[in-house]
Order: sequence, then structure tokens, then C-alpha cells
Amino acid sequence: MSEIAFRVVKEWDVVKVRITEEAKKRVDLLLSQKRCLGCGEKLTEGEQVKRGMHATCYQAARRAIRANRISESTLIREGKMLQPGVGGRKPSNDFTRELSGRS
Repeated sequence: MSEIAFRVVKEWDVVKVRITEEAKKRVDLLLSQKRCLGCGEKLTEGEQVKRGMHATCYQAARRAIRANRISESTLIREGKMLQPGVGGRKPSNDFTRELSGRS
């Protein structure tokens, strides 16, 4: 029998972002009209949406964040990006729901 050793590192950055009332109204309005939070254009049925934005708008925002032109918290504060949700695939049966802790 062999032994395997490995190290698991988990880091959590807790960031609190206050969203202005104007931004909240903007988000609510655009989401109710099924529009992109970035560009404001209509989202089509079946189109990939990430954090309330078209995939292309999301990628543009990610590039700007990586280049330090804007911060993620600023985009969230201004109502141009949703906060990250719980990622991953949803449990598909009772066993996986039990393991994930979701109901």
C-alpha cells in the first residue's frame, strides 16, 4: 500500500459591497426587462448570461479588472455586475443533494 500526501489551500476573501439605491433600481429595471447589466441590450432566449451580463460583456469586464482599470466591487456597486452566486452544477438526485447540503 502506498501513501499519498497533499496540501489543500483554501483562501476566502470576504468583501462587503454596498450597493447604492440608484444601482439597485438600475439592476431591478434591467433584469425585469431581461437586459444586460453591462451594455443594456436585450438578452435573447438561450443566450449565455454571466452575472447579469452577455458573455462578451462579462469577458470585457474581467479583462478590465485584470488590467486594474476598474475593480469588481466598483462594478457591483454601480449595478453593472451581479454579485457572484453559488457556482457548480446543481445536485441531480437525492444522493448528490444530500452530499451537497442543498435541499
